[in-house]
Amino acid sequence: MKTEHRIAWYLEWYDRESERLVGEEEVLEFTDLDARRVLERPDQDNLDGLFELDMVLSERLIRTVEIKTSFDFDSYDYFLGKISVALP
Repeated sequence: MKTEHRIAWYLEWYDRESERLVGEEEVLEFTDLDARRVLERPDQDNLDGLFELDMVLSERLIRTVEIKTSFDFDSYDYFLGKISVALP
């Protein structure tokens, strides 16, 4: 039986010292169009990979969609990317 998938955007953050993944949050109701606006990417960009967020980009993200995470740039590096998630 073939598993169906959906594309989901995720925010991940890594400890600046150890570079270990500390947390992740699915960014709900966030589209490729939203990502292009937040990241200032052209329409031709397929948005593959992880995009590092700085304070300016994180502010744009917060203005676009609800984020539960509080950003702490002194302790963590933040990345935004999309992944394939198996449907239940």
